[in-house]
Amino acid sequence: SGSNHADALSVGPAAYAQVIPVLLCRPDGLGDDALEAIDWLDASAVHIVGGEAAVPDGVESEVPWADWDRVAGADRYETAALFADMAEMMEWSDGSKVGIASGVSFADGLAGGAAMGSRGGILLLSAPDALPEATAFALMMRAGSITSVEVFGGLRALSPEVEAGVAEMLSGGGGGF
Repeated sequence: SGSNHADALSVGPAAYAQVIPVLLCRPDGLGDDALEAIDWLDASAVHIVGGEAAVPDGVESEVPWADWDRVAGADRYETAALFADMAEMMEWSDGSKVGIASGVSFADGLAGGAAMGSRGGILLLSAPDALPEATAFALMMRAGSITSVEVFGGLRALSPEVEAGVAEMLSGGGGGF
């Protein structure tokens, strides 16, 4: 949505790598600028990223000629993990290069998304003080194929506990999963 950055951050690497525009919407639906862009792009497929709280149900009816799908988790962290799965399924990324950024502030994730996109990577989001379950699970499931992980942001954005959680998931610790 245009009022919440988290879901747009997770899309950044794929958008960069595939030269796909990210269009934002208002809480009440698509704005004229987004509708004009979809029309100008002659888009036949549109991916909604985020739940109904971020992108309202019914935006699909505003562009009836396009095929729509929605990637949405229970929260921003699960949505980012699910979008990473989609990026791999669509072969936009092989998931071997992973970035981690804060899901509550946008600056590091914005820069990190472009960096990961230039490397064909994905961007997962974290809470500042602890690795969310969805992010931990996404890392654990990719542990055997990850060749590099970059944490974007300083200690105020992501605590040492987040980095420790990343290391645990990659070492096969699993943390109860």
